[in-house]
Amino acid sequence: MTVARRGDQAAADRYVESIAARMNARVTQLSAAIRAALEEDITALRGDTRTAELLGASVEANVDTLLHALRHDIPVESIQSPAAAVSTPDALPSKVFRPTPWYAPTGWGSVA
Repeated sequence: MTVARRGDQAAADRYVESIAARMNARVTQLSAAIRAALEEDITALRGDTRTAELLGASVEANVDTLLHALRHDIPVESIQSPAAAVSTPDALPSKVFRPTPWYAPTGWGSVA
């Protein structure tokens, strides 16, 4: 890697860190916007307070984890799913979340 390229990468890293830090101050607001968009798109979520609360916790935990990783330049392979995100699919009613072979988490038994 050339010196100029390393300088460009360092500048990009600082830029990503700065944006992530500013977004982190708004994690609750960002999470609420994502949750609202999901509830709008997935009709089965509407009117189910328990599911909406679980989804909200999961979204906020995921957003927080992502921003933390970006801010501190944590490699993707070192990031672990937050507990709220991991436990949410098991708690959602089957009308909302049906695992398929394309996105079923490991350990869910065999998927035909």
